[in-house]
Order: sequence, then C-alpha cells, then structure tokens
Amino acid sequence: MTSKSNVRTSFSKPTLLRVLSKSEYYDVIIMIGNEVSNPDDNLSPEFIRNKLNLTKKECNSRIAILMSYGLVDLINNQYILTTLGKDTYESLRIIDNAIKMHATFDTTNILEFWKMKGLTN
Repeated sequence: MTSKSNVRTSFSKPTLLRVLSKSEYYDVIIMIGNEVSNPDDNLSPEFIRNKLNLTKKECNSRIAILMSYGLVDLINNQYILTTLGKDTYESLRIIDNAIKMHATFDTTNILEFWKMKGLTN
C-alpha cells in the first residue's frame, strides 16, 4: 500500500508526455540532443540560454522540470541527456520523422504501396 504523500506527489506532477507536449520543454530536449553530437558546442547554461533566447529564470525553470523527470543532468557545467533523456530524444525524432513522412504521402499512395508489397488483401 502506498502512503498518501506518494500518491499525492504522483498525481500533482504532470505526466512526461504532457510536459513534452509543451514547446518550451520540447525545444530544450531537442536542442540539447541535437547539440550533444557536435563537439564544438559547449552545452553550458549560458549557451542554452543564448541559443534559445531565454532569460536565466526561464532557462533554469525549464531545465529544473526536465531534471525532475530525469531527462537532463548538469555535469561539469555542461547539460547532458540522461539515458531516459536520450531515449526520449530519439523517440521525439522518430515521431517528427513520421509526421514529416505522413505529410509527404497521402493515404491512397500508402495503400497502393502496401498492396504492391502484398501487405493488404
């Protein structure tokens, strides 16, 4: 049986999907994920603020939320994605690509493609 405080805490926190559906958090995760592969970029708090054109308070608030979900960590004054953050970033990229692909194909073309491949009746 869970205690009342644990139940209250779990219900007071918005779900991870709800947080990532807000552009202010989505943009931070995507930006950090994109920049991690570039060794020339310094993912310091100042870099993040300048890149996203945020005030110190806005940046700290957004990062604090992402850190509370275990998506981002600060090591040696550099933001990094945690394992969960990397998985989340990759999932967001897959969803973005699926949306782009959906926009380029219409349903008729997809059904015709599936029929050619023998994937439908």
